[in-house]
Amino acid sequence: MRRLALAALVACVFVTLVGLVLARRACYFSQEPDASQSGRLRWVMPGSKKDRCACTSIRPGPVNMQAVRWSHPPFYTDTPIFTNDPEDIHDYFNCHDILECSEVRPLGMEDGRIRNASITVSSMWNDWANFGPTRARLNLETKSGSAAWCDAGSSDANSWIQVELGSNVIITGVITQGRGDYNYGNLDRWVTEFKVAFSDDGVDWTDVTNDGSRSPMKIGLLGTEDGRIPDASITASSFWDKNLNYAAHKFPGNSDKNTHVTTTFPKAFQARFLRILSTQWSIYCSMRFEVLGCRSHE
Repeated sequence: MRRLALAALVACVFVTLVGLVLARRACYFSQEPDASQSGRLRWVMPGSKKDRCACTSIRPGPVNMQAVRWSHPPFYTDTPIFTNDPEDIHDYFNCHDILECSEVRPLGMEDGRIRNASITVSSMWNDWANFGPTRARLNLETKSGSAAWCDAGSSDANSWIQVELGSNVIITGVITQGRGDYNYGNLDRWVTEFKVAFSDDGVDWTDVTNDGSRSPMKIGLLGTEDGRIPDASITASSFWDKNLNYAAHKFPGNSDKNTHVTTTFPKAFQARFLRILSTQWSIYCSMRFEVLGCRSHE
């Protein structure tokens, strides 16, 4: 009996030690020749930013006599850090802007965790509640009214639906669906293209763009907003993708009324409000949807 207890204790200690070893990740700053300056060595760490932010300690690495071709653009610096403190590593690599979910989950449109009062729209067909925001829940089925949110049609040139998700929510994407009425089988109505915006207060909105969440910089109070400074007088060293109009990304939507279309955003972002803005649709703007992501502590 004692032997069994001792064996169990040894196994428990072994598993614990293995877990501690696996949980720690040592990374290395190496040196290699600087191609821009003969005879000079530069510090380099390979891997993506996500890889570097997973480091729990950083140590000096080898000196490479020839420049290495890395599979990812490496990180170069003249002032490396050597530490066993993960928080120092996060500060050094500015890891705090990396938002990830250990498990992406539905945030509550389908199961009702997002309350009816937290779903609002720009308009609804004939102002009838049967076509309103509460009908936008994913997989909603009904034998009365509409099994989707439907906007007011041509009178709403900028239709949108939004949800309030509470604080500390990381949003990674959405699932969209068309109008799925039982009693009107020929209603081929769904959104075929949409944009997405997010906000912390429901007033100031940021568009989701090709890189995830980048917004143009606003400058000055001396006339850039009201046009007193003409366009020709505003110059910059460069601008994103060389597009004069920094537009929100348009995501492809649905092609039938019931199939789920999952859209994963280029980057996750943290927000309290999410707004879906329909830009194209089949017959009428009609949508059911779910929001994907996690709470920031998950």
